[in-house]
Order: sequence, then structure tokens, then C-alpha cells
Amino acid sequence: MLLLRALFLELKTNKNCKALLLLLIPLLVGLTLIIYGIVLFSTEGVIDHGDHNHLRARFQLTLEEIIVFVVGSIILFFTLASFCVSCFMLMRSPKQKQLEVDHANKTNLKPKAIVNCDLFQLGDYCVFTFKKLSFKQRFKQDFFARSKFSFRSELYRLCLVGVLIALNLALSLIEIPGIVLPWGSSIQFRFFNTAILFIAVRLVGLLSTSLVALITPWLHLLIHPIHTPISSLFYMVNDFLVLWIFYFFFFHLFKAEVIQTTTVVDNKPFSQLVNTKKTKWTKFFSLLVISFLCGFIEGLGFYFGYFLILGNVSSLGLKIYYDGLQQRDLINSSNVLFFLMTTTAIFSIKYIFEMLFFFSVEKNVVNIANHFGLY
Repeated sequence: MLLLRALFLELKTNKNCKALLLLLIPLLVGLTLIIYGIVLFSTEGVIDHGDHNHLRARFQLTLEEIIVFVVGSIILFFTLASFCVSCFMLMRSPKQKQLEVDHANKTNLKPKAIVNCDLFQLGDYCVFTFKKLSFKQRFKQDFFARSKFSFRSELYRLCLVGVLIALNLALSLIEIPGIVLPWGSSIQFRFFNTAILFIAVRLVGLLSTSLVALITPWLHLLIHPIHTPISSLFYMVNDFLVLWIFYFFFFHLFKAEVIQTTTVVDNKPFSQLVNTKKTKWTKFFSLLVISFLCGFIEGLGFYFGYFLILGNVSSLGLKIYYDGLQQRDLINSSNVLFFLMTTTAIFSIKYIFEMLFFFSVEKNVVNIANHFGLY
């Protein structure tokens, strides 16, 4: 027990230990593959999941079960071995003195405020703006979400990551089925799963939010193992790409984030978040661009996902048929165009609602991050 407490304290105090969190991803992949193989074996390969019942044809030689068990076991073994070796090397590493930690905290301070007005007297109204950071400095600060070391902020961030994973997992379980496409087939999708990721960027930083995006689909498969590992892989890649597209377009390309100002009234500082007219227009254009771009990417992922689940990508002879109708496959160029247009429109509406939700709570999210010292 004492060794575990010492290891946990070292993981909290050493900033390089965050790389160990990346091992959670292959760990979850290995566990979910094993559980998926168990479910597939116990149900004899037949799992009813709406209109996708035909995707679960029983293999007579149980080749799929063997592959799933072997791959999952190998990934799980190497992940646990890597984690144990990393923890062993971490405990053998030289300890950092408390004086060095205090000195690092004092030298890595937040940028100071600069007064816009030259002279002001008691009762005057003056506006303070924060010093602009370069792209490299801003990206580093957003990625690690830490301007200075603090046990309290690290504890808050750890708790928030757990809460965000739970919220994202709960919302990913809400699936909207029965979206009928023009040729008669229907698809289902998750409507709220990426909304939490947009909010989490300003709470726990880009690195922790990326971990949430990579981990949640495998937790979903762990709880709801009637999906395929391919669908979890699709949602993992899609959520990760959507998150980074949102970050670079919203915070760097359009610079549409809310502006934080500090005013001095009667010789007393007063901070507030302001959406100027320029900021509102940039928010509007960023909403349109991000929504349509992310909608197209998710629709394109659905298109390739059908080939990975239902057929062999390398063989053009394996086509996807809907409702038993001939010439209604997704090899035909016109059907591909209609499919991408339909899915892009549906997913774009989804991301528009998620972006509007983010805009409505943006100020509250920034206030929470400032209050708990997360930035």
C-alpha cells in the first residue's frame, strides 16, 4: 500500500508522467477486443442490433473469435508490461528537490496585464488587455493546460477528466436510429458525443481532451459490446479529428474565442468576458466552416466504414446492397454522391447544434477554468 501511494504521488508531481496516460488507450483496446470476442462466442455470432443483424454471420471455423482473442491478449499483455516497466523506471529516477519546484513555479508565471491608457486617476475607466502569445506559446499552453504547477489545479483537472469521460460516455449511449436515406436504407448516429469535447478544451486542455476522445469509444464498446471494433475505431478517429479541427479553426484561424478584459472602476479591478461585434461575426463564420467540414469528414468516415464492416475493400466485386435492390450499391458514383450529400447535411446540422451549445456556455466554462486555476 505504501508503494502504491508513493507511485501515485510521483505520478502527480512529475510532469513527464502524463505520457503514461497514453497507455490507457491500448489497454482499453485490448480489454474491449477480449470482451467483444467473449460476447461473440457466447451469442454464437448472432447479435440483433436493429437493421444490422445481417452483419453478425456466424463463422463456422470461429476464425474471427480466435483473431479477436489473440490480438486483444497481445495488446493487453504489452500494455501492462510497458506500464510496469515505466513505473519501475520512474521510481528509480532521481527526485526533484522542492526548491527547484518552487523556483520553476516562480519563473513560469502568467503573462502580465498591460494598460491601454497612459494616465488614469481615481474614478477613471481604463481597460487592461492581456499580452498576446505566439502560436507556439499558445499551443503549448493549451495542449498541457497548465501555466504553473499547482497540486490543487492538478487535482481539479484529474477530477474533471473523470467527469468529462463519464458525461461523454453517457451521451455516446444516446443513439438516434432510423434516419432514412433517399434509397430506402437507414443509418443511426450519436448526436451529443462530441459536444463535451468542445467544452473540455477550455477546462482540461487539448492533451487531456484528446485522451477523452480516444478512450471513450472503447469504453462504449466495453459497456455496449454489440458494436464492432471497427465502429469504435471509426468513432475514435472521427472524434479526434473533429476536436483538432475545432481547436485550430476556432482558436487560431478565426480567433473567435471570447475576450477577457479587466477594467478599473474607482481604483478597483473588475474582470469580465466580452463578445465584441468582430468576435460575434468570427463565431458565426467559424460555426459554418467547422460544422460543414466536420460533417463531411464524418460522412466520409461512414462511407468507408460500410466497406470495412460489410465487405473487402480490395475487391470491387463485393458491393453493398440496400433493400435487395440491384444497382443501388455504393460503388455507383451517383449513389456515392447522394450518400455523401445526405450524411454531410445530417452531420452538419448535428455540429451546428453542438457549436451553438458551446457558444451558449463558453463564458461559464472560462470562468470555471479561471476560478479553479486550471489555466
